Amino acid sequence: NSDGGRASNIPFQLKRIDHIVIRCREFQGMIDFYVNVLGCTIDHPDDVERFDGALTHLRAGDAYIDLLSYDPNHLNEAGQCAIIAMHNGGQGSDANSVQDIVFEAS
Repeated sequence: NSDGGRASNIPFQLKRIDHIVIRCREFQGMIDFYVNVLGCTIDHPDDVERFDGALTHLRAGDAYIDLLSYDPNHLNEAGQCAIIAMHNGGQGSDANSVQDIVFEAS
């Protein structure tokens, strides 16, 4: 349609996105793809493997892409607990309250 596919009843106009979070099952492959193929960069060494390896920040132009590792071959137990805590809003590590996280070895 003539409005570029946007719904006419949206009360705002999106200007930019600060960051997105992508869940990865093959963490190293995702890092390689975003850095070596798409040209994302790492701004600071502290942006890599934060929260016991669970999260890495990549610069993508004016935005960030956060890669959240769900890779059982990449995360140790502390990293898995960090993922669970993030899903609980940072409140504890009760795996029973998180239905969409499954760590499995391949």
